[in-house]
Amino acid sequence: MSEQEPLIPDWVQALLQKEAGFEHVTYPSMTWEEKQNFWIGDFHKMMRSSGETSGDEYEGFTGEQCGKDLCIGQIFQGQQ
Repeated sequence: MSEQEPLIPDWVQALLQKEAGFEHVTYPSMTWEEKQNFWIGDFHKMMRSSGETSGDEYEGFTGEQCGKDLCIGQIFQGQQ
């Protein structure tokens, strides 16, 4: 009896390879400004959904959400 290959569709494998390339090659080579622009869209979506659910669009930037982790606001100020 031979071992079967995982049943992962080709499109999923291609997507995973593309993401790995971005994560390990493209993103590290971006300038600081390019990285900020990359995240702007995600932050906008996060703020909209936070505002719709809790009424506080800025909860991901300040307050208890930061905890011991790096706050989003600190990232944009270059405090890493």
